[in-house]
Amino acid sequence: MKRSWSGWLAFVSLTVVTLSGVLAARPRYGGMVRVELQSTLRTADPADWPADATQAAVKAQVLRLIFDTLVGLDQAGRAQPRLATSWHADPSGRRWEFRLRPAVRLHDGSQLDAGQVAAALHRANPAWSVTGDGGNLAVESPSPVPDLLWELADARNVIAVPAGPAVLGTGPFRVERWEAGRQILLRAHDLCWEGRPFLDAVQIDLGRTARDQLADLELGHADIVSVLPQDVRRLSQRGLRVVTATPPDLIALVVDPSQPAASDDARRALAMSVDRESICSVLLQRQAEPARALLPQSSSGYAFLFAREEDRAQARSMGRSLPIGSRTWALQFDTADPVLQAVAERIVVDARDAGLTLSLAAQRAGAVAPAVRLLRVPLSPDTPDRVMARVAGVVRLAVPAALPDEPVPSSGAGLEALYRYEQSIVGRHTVVPLVHLSRLFGVSARVASWHGPFVLGSGGWNLADAWLRGDRP
Repeated sequence: MKRSWSGWLAFVSLTVVTLSGVLAARPRYGGMVRVELQSTLRTADPADWPADATQAAVKAQVLRLIFDTLVGLDQAGRAQPRLATSWHADPSGRRWEFRLRPAVRLHDGSQLDAGQVAAALHRANPAWSVTGDGGNLAVESPSPVPDLLWELADARNVIAVPAGPAVLGTGPFRVERWEAGRQILLRAHDLCWEGRPFLDAVQIDLGRTARDQLADLELGHADIVSVLPQDVRRLSQRGLRVVTATPPDLIALVVDPSQPAASDDARRALAMSVDRESICSVLLQRQAEPARALLPQSSSGYAFLFAREEDRAQARSMGRSLPIGSRTWALQFDTADPVLQAVAERIVVDARDAGLTLSLAAQRAGAVAPAVRLLRVPLSPDTPDRVMARVAGVVRLAVPAALPDEPVPSSGAGLEALYRYEQSIVGRHTVVPLVHLSRLFGVSARVASWHGPFVLGSGGWNLADAWLRGDRP
């Protein structure tokens, strides 16, 4: 009898432990996730789009928590229904028709109508004729737009409805407070068409340095932060997760060919002097890959066709044969970015070995244009032609003379046209791709995701499915 009773107790104990584990793994409602970012965002209005590429990428992540787009992208970059459930285009590709999701509620509880969707898209794209009637929406463009679905998936085409000084959306969270440059407080949208998020709130602290973010994550004062490559091992050793977002960032040198010192040979010597392998493996702790082309292989499929640029012996030979006036340049970069700071310092060392002297200069508005800029360009989960247009736009804004006279291949251009255009830039060493760097986020152990990846195919955070395992320590 005693033996039987002991067996029963063991069975009950095992059942309780198993049930506790199952319950602990199930999501629960409530709690607030605290996010920290270095960027300083002014407003939730998508019309106020930052000129800086890094700030724009961060704003896109935040806006996707508040607003929806007609179309989304999955992890493979394929178009998926969001506020639009179906669509089709006429044979010319100029007119697209969409069927809108019914009974979608805005953050104030009112129902979203086709007219509001049409007005939002027309504000963002004045060249389009957008009309809405009942549950249908039509978009007409003066020229064919075969990639309109990917255009509509862009964060600049979120459906935002003006409501006095504020803007309303249909996303999983609504804006409760937005302190420009300091803090954003988002509350759960109870009537969200996808269902109420598990979290009650998301607090986003802005203007936090990389050092402060790392310390707050380790101390349990933050749940999601941006992470530097050199901190990945440290976080992993402490049991904290590091999540990689795709696609990566491009880090590249942009040389102004109109500068007297920036001759063809000088540009080539600089391009060949940079040890990309060491930058990736040592400086960036294997969180980056050497870049032969502007677009990564996973995006274009043709990056392998570009030759490797590193040839330090030839760089020394060429550099030391240059006139004295072509050996000294200013290298400008955003000093607020610690990754660019570290890469710039390494470039100075590599260039010195090739007989070139680069002096570091902070990036300031109105400053005298330097011969060389070091840029970081967040790449978007988009079609190759649109990604190339974004890269060219950032380069043109920084150093217009670095790009060829011919325009970027038009929307819908094939890979062959894109390859020729990229070759015209990279081949003359006015834009020198260095590395493709993964975007990294540190996530506390208490944040879990019910289903799906933590970072969506669009590049946004999947906080609609996030929940908290326990109280903050």
